[in-house]
Amino acid sequence: MKWLAFYEGIERAKRMKLKTVINSIPVININDDICNVAMKLVSQKPHSKVADTLIGATAIYYDMSIYTLNKKDFELIGAPLYSIT
Repeated sequence: MKWLAFYEGIERAKRMKLKTVINSIPVININDDICNVAMKLVSQKPHSKVADTLIGATAIYYDMSIYTLNKKDFELIGAPLYSIT
């Protein structure tokens, strides 16, 4: 179901390939500890977006880097970002 949003405008063969890739990515559930990290981040940076804050808190909690083109919002909360350079 999580790949369904990508269907519009994509031909069938590409949809199936995309579905395979998306389904291979593990889902990380939000727990109380991640919520506590997110609440600390919000208190420090109240203008950050809720979804970005939860993603950033998850990355901080699990000591993982975030792969994104939206570096600005994640830098705002101090989340670790993957860098090609």
